[in-house]
Amino acid sequence: MGDSAVGTLARAIALLIVLGLAGCSAPGTRYSASYAHHHRGYETARSSPSAGEHVADLGSGSRGVASFYSGRAATGERVGSNVLTAAHRTLPFGTKVRVTNLKNGQSVTVRINDRGPFLRNRSIDLSDGAAGVIGMKGAGVAPVRMEVIR
Repeated sequence: MGDSAVGTLARAIALLIVLGLAGCSAPGTRYSASYAHHHRGYETARSSPSAGEHVADLGSGSRGVASFYSGRAATGERVGSNVLTAAHRTLPFGTKVRVTNLKNGQSVTVRINDRGPFLRNRSIDLSDGAAGVIGMKGAGVAPVRMEVIR
């Protein structure tokens, strides 16, 4: 093999490595189409809350804005009117959280079984059933207080 062929082969291998690494860093869809579908309706249908109502992290007695949804959770479970579950961006699956609607004082204990919400101004997504318990289904969103139950 001549110097020209070795140089060409080396360039080809380097190009494949660069393309392979670039493919690893390309943004991709982390969630299935059905998962995104059952969250989509709440992105445009609800008005955005004031900036003071959202808290990014869940500390003791954290406040934020809740929305609700139904369908399938990231864990594969059905989410609907007879389950008390929720989606949170960072809490581990199985974590129990007490969510209190600040407009009416009603509260519900939910188990985290999904990831979300994927809107900046939302702190937690409640299942349809949990949203009904705290009386927020009519409005679609509600200011809430969230407390992790240990």
